[in-house]
Amino acid sequence: MFGRSPRWEDPGVPGERDPDGWYHYEGAAFAAVAPVRTAIGEAPEHFVDLYDPSAPPVPREQFLGSIEFATKDGKTWDVGISDDHFGALDDGEDDPDGDDLVTVLLREQPQIRFAIHPDREVYQLATDGRLTASDVVATMLRAVAQAHRQLADPS
Repeated sequence: MFGRSPRWEDPGVPGERDPDGWYHYEGAAFAAVAPVRTAIGEAPEHFVDLYDPSAPPVPREQFLGSIEFATKDGKTWDVGISDDHFGALDDGEDDPDGDDLVTVLLREQPQIRFAIHPDREVYQLATDGRLTASDVVATMLRAVAQAHRQLADPS
């Protein structure tokens, strides 16, 4: 890519390319980009640790900063959530089918082709190839926020 940004990048938020060709992004770098700014506004003001209620709640902007994104092609993405903040999604139970609420919510999005949760803090997803990095960040934040609300209040 001789000096040109990959087609999925947002202007002003370049990824850091590693020697293996992966582009890495910090979720917080997108806080001012329109789709992510909207998703932040829709998220709970604070994420509480559902596994350890004595842990201090995490402000939504700080939670966004704990999410990292990586891609080689803009279609498949690895998404990591800091272990320090993963308790916001931990309900202490495993789904018998191996799916958790975040992957189910991601799969419901028309632009997401598949989503899996192969490791505690890591999600993998594939898009239809038309999303920008900020769209992927916003989609993930919305799924996490919706899962957090549902797990925090299962009624």
